[in-house]
Amino acid sequence: MQLNNLFKCIKLVINKLFFLLLEKHTRLFYQVNIKILTFTRFVTAILIVAFHYGRLSFPFNLKEIFPILMQMNITMSYFFVLSGFVLIIAYYNKEITLFQFFKNRFARIYPTFIFIALLVLIASWFKKLTVDFFLVISLIHAWIPGKGTAFNVHSWTVSVEVFFYLLFPFLIYVYKKYKLNSVAFSILTFWLISQIIFYLVITRKINLPYYNSSDIFYLPIFHLNEFLIGNLTGLVFLNKFSYYKNNNGLKIFSLLLLLLILLYFDFGRYSNNGLFAIIFAVLIILLSTSTDKITEFFSKKLFVVLGHLTYGLYLYQYPIGVFLNNERLNVLFKQDLGLTIPFYIKLTTLIIVSFFSYFLIEKPARNYILKK
Repeated sequence: MQLNNLFKCIKLVINKLFFLLLEKHTRLFYQVNIKILTFTRFVTAILIVAFHYGRLSFPFNLKEIFPILMQMNITMSYFFVLSGFVLIIAYYNKEITLFQFFKNRFARIYPTFIFIALLVLIASWFKKLTVDFFLVISLIHAWIPGKGTAFNVHSWTVSVEVFFYLLFPFLIYVYKKYKLNSVAFSILTFWLISQIIFYLVITRKINLPYYNSSDIFYLPIFHLNEFLIGNLTGLVFLNKFSYYKNNNGLKIFSLLLLLLILLYFDFGRYSNNGLFAIIFAVLIILLSTSTDKITEFFSKKLFVVLGHLTYGLYLYQYPIGVFLNNERLNVLFKQDLGLTIPFYIKLTTLIIVSFFSYFLIEKPARNYILKK
């Protein structure tokens, strides 16, 4: 009897050690393989800045590249899919209160957001202290007709993200309650219906009251399918691929090549509602499970740091673009700089400002809030 008890104790200890090692392995695996996704955020942020401010600059003005650049608005779709994926990885197997979740999200986005809003307000000598300012700092402006791009043109995406954050605790409850197949079927059906409705709305076969045609592109509900696809990608990753490692370099290259070929076709603004979300989901899985040399290289600390600058890169692009406009730069340098040099001056300034903003504002503010 005592011998049986001894064997049971030994078995219990071995099982405990196994699960501890398994947990450690999983944690390290996520750290190694998710880092590359952080760097992809930097790459996509640079592409969206080029889309907004570098269309006539070299090499983006080349006839071989220009058609692709003109469809780089799809990078926002990638951001939303990636956001859904990362939240699942971060919270699905983690016990956290509702208050802690919203505090984490608030600490992540709001300090830099409000700082830039105040910066724009001061730069305008408080001429922009209108109702738009209060709509923006309350993060509801993307829902208001005609206000999606108010104040800071690109801040509508933060309003969309807040909508996702509000839904996420409910969504994760649903994901844990139902089987993956049922969740996958529901999300993919929602994605397909979203594409159809979006097409009917922007072609004016369906009219939404109060909203004009341009409002539709910023309305959070029309981007929910992208976030849900990201959630599904995270669930599939945790269930099927969390311990899967492979050299995916060729697959990643082939998928990116396919995407570039597709972008040579002019989708116009039809792609603004997650048309390529499935491709992005596959890309995220491939990147997350890849162990090839290129993936390892871009997972190094320097590239991860660049990825952390993404939030600033996106939000600072408008105020820096306005402040360093081409006319002002021509006066400053006392010559006509053309179109290419001013863009790269803006881009360099944007990266430097985002770097200091991350380490002096975003990160310290987040740490301070999380400690409270």
